[in-house]
Amino acid sequence: MKILFILEFYFPHVGGAEKLFHSLIEELAKSGNECIILTTRHDRALPRTEQKQNITIHRINSPSRYLFTLFALPKALKFAKDCDLIHTTSYNAGFPAWLAGKMRKKQTIITFHDFWGKLWFRLPFMNPISKLGHYCFEQMLIRRSFYKIITPSGAVKHNIQQQQFKTSEIQAIYLGIDYNQYQITPTQHQDESFVFTFCGRLGIFKGLELLIPAFIEVNQKTPNTKLKLIIPEAKGKVYRWIQKKVKKAKIESSVEFIIHPEQKQLREHIQQSGCVVIPSHTEGFCYVAVETMALETPIISSHRGALAEVVGGPHISMKTLSVSALYNAMQQASKNQWEQKPPKKFPLETSVQQYIKLYDEIIQD
Repeated sequence: MKILFILEFYFPHVGGAEKLFHSLIEELAKSGNECIILTTRHDRALPRTEQKQNITIHRINSPSRYLFTLFALPKALKFAKDCDLIHTTSYNAGFPAWLAGKMRKKQTIITFHDFWGKLWFRLPFMNPISKLGHYCFEQMLIRRSFYKIITPSGAVKHNIQQQQFKTSEIQAIYLGIDYNQYQITPTQHQDESFVFTFCGRLGIFKGLELLIPAFIEVNQKTPNTKLKLIIPEAKGKVYRWIQKKVKKAKIESSVEFIIHPEQKQLREHIQQSGCVVIPSHTEGFCYVAVETMALETPIISSHRGALAEVVGGPHISMKTLSVSALYNAMQQASKNQWEQKPPKKFPLETSVQQYIKLYDEIIQD
């Protein structure tokens, strides 16, 4: 079969969705399927067109991720003409994929990595106009007549089903990781400090407006604590806000920024941490939580979104989404007072096989 993937980002761009689609497409290509990928040219060093085996990547220069919705449409229409199926993701790639499928009469499925609904209006670091715009776009996209909506967890599926409107059929397929890459290795701690670690983008939903004030309070009462922030890039308003808060509290020596480490280094940082903190307002799946469990490192979790069904092993769930609740959880963690729950596993090969099975069913229909 010939599948057109319309994705806002694709490998070598770093992200959870990128991991899934890279593995999925590689597996499809090995089985003799032809894969066409339409995505952004996020790095000008990357070629506009790249081909290997049964995979062809077309990268589009787009001034911003939002404009990809418009810039991708002409080529989406072109490539959709002779494909068997279109697969896209939320958010900015969704509309051109849906329109191309509609105009070329091709079945189109979308992976909705998360669905926020009215949560948009409660998030920090956004002005009211931006919140309204993102909310309206999400509502518009979820109402399109996709053949099927795929979610990465039961939580996202539930959030969409709670909406009071008719939408496409929904199926949950968990994401996954390659556990062969997460071998436990002996580590040596360089000092006696208890290290809290945050991993991921400095997104508006990540709970950083809770984490920084909570850590400042913890550090003032327990000076032998540290905070590592492992992030993809050192820029943006949230990054500047964190720097300002840390400087004002005079705790620069206790906060370390680690920018875009290699995967091996990232895993070492997680394994050497006292715990990983995930105070998110929501998570559609949360690769960080699954990777942290694989490395047997404890987790502090907001227990929101998919975190409630994904997080296991030694962990602490925040009682409320507040600075005080996170502070209490961090104090509890520093004393190694963990809740216990059997850790769960999410193998990447299971996710890939479920997607391939879905493609086969659609093509047979």
